[in-house]
Amino acid sequence: MAIKGPQKYGHLIDYGLVVCIIPLLASVYYGIILPVSYDEAWTFIHFTNKGFITSVTHYPAPNNHILHSVITNVTKYIPWLPVLFKLRISSIIVNFLSMIVLFRMVRKHFNVKMAFAVVAISSMLFMNVYYSYMSRGYALYNLFFISALYAAFDILKNIHIRKNWIFFSIFCVLGLYTVPTFLYAFIILNAFILISIRKMTLMQLLSGCSVTCCTFLLYLPVMLHDGIGSLTKASHQWAMGFYQAAKSMPGYYLDIFRQISGIHWGLFAVLIGFSCYKLWKKRDRSDMTFAFVMLVMPAIILPIHHLVPYVRVFNYYSAVLVLIALLPYKNHIGQLQQKVLLPVLIVIQTGLLVNFNHEVYQFEEKDLAINITADKIIPKVIGNKNYFLDGVILNANLEFHLITEGYRNYNIMYCKPFAVSVDTLSGYDYAFVRKDLDMSLKKTVFQSTFYYNIYKISRR
Repeated sequence: MAIKGPQKYGHLIDYGLVVCIIPLLASVYYGIILPVSYDEAWTFIHFTNKGFITSVTHYPAPNNHILHSVITNVTKYIPWLPVLFKLRISSIIVNFLSMIVLFRMVRKHFNVKMAFAVVAISSMLFMNVYYSYMSRGYALYNLFFISALYAAFDILKNIHIRKNWIFFSIFCVLGLYTVPTFLYAFIILNAFILISIRKMTLMQLLSGCSVTCCTFLLYLPVMLHDGIGSLTKASHQWAMGFYQAAKSMPGYYLDIFRQISGIHWGLFAVLIGFSCYKLWKKRDRSDMTFAFVMLVMPAIILPIHHLVPYVRVFNYYSAVLVLIALLPYKNHIGQLQQKVLLPVLIVIQTGLLVNFNHEVYQFEEKDLAINITADKIIPKVIGNKNYFLDGVILNANLEFHLITEGYRNYNIMYCKPFAVSVDTLSGYDYAFVRKDLDMSLKKTVFQSTFYYNIYKISRR
């Protein structure tokens, strides 16, 4: 891996940062126009709306990305902005910071043209754009991984500089406090350092101990309030055998390629595979080590953990995969003229933006159409009403609108899916029933979606 010292790039950097404009505008645009998602609504109802103390002590589900919840307890007081945008604005800012950190990292340890390319492409991959505005902790997750990776590269440049280890430790602690599954990133980054320097150093041991102790202290309020089981119950619920998890890895990797990129997994797999072949032929040990550790470690960690998590747990791999794909060509990219490289990158960004715009509306309609379709229905039924939901996970989106629009005297009865006839229900104003479970014969459907029927039971 070619390590370059500090250089003065002047107007080249200023002009090249144009590659950040499209991603930034995209995150602001979609942050404004797209309705609240289920996870955002759930986070608001259970943490942001209940205040700082609840956010740092209550962990009923992995939905509580604590550091993000804490930040939204501040941004919710920003005047004049719509409520949802107040919750999303921190993710938009954090995403922009991630692009800056990524640019600085690649510029320092590779070359400035490579930095343009990595930032331009990775910032417009589907999952990166999606979580660049979504009021969840994944934008922070991405920022802290990139920052810790930056520190790891600096450590490899000089393992004796204490400042680099301190920054590495701080970013890992912040990542873990955002989402506990940052543990995977922490292990992968430490493996990258260990394999690169071929020995365990005292500084790395001290860093690991410091991260463990600091993370324990930060989560101590949760453990005292909800018990340590609140942090581990998701792992127990989704646990599987070692061999079952191992057999899932090929398909899981294809899911990573597909969901992170937003394009067909085959195309992305070919790009990564060909780049790995080129790296192997070049025999650049440092580049090969980086690619090997980043690509192989998830397949080792997850079976050992007996778990196959949601792909979004590895959302920070957008930058990693693009960097690996471009590594064999770093010298060629570095020699390209600015007037050639930047227009090409902008064309790629535009194509990825068109792809995102096409994919995101389908993505938001999954899970019983709880986001975009729900946003069209809720205004027709909102009020101080009694609601019955039979397996229709609209409860969080509905309650978000009820709270933010000032309604207080409402009641939502959510039931796990079961066959039901609305003809027998009373005491409710509206009933939401999945079509495959709807046994109603007499009641007239008030509104219908692809997944469920809505009945107006009360005449008031």
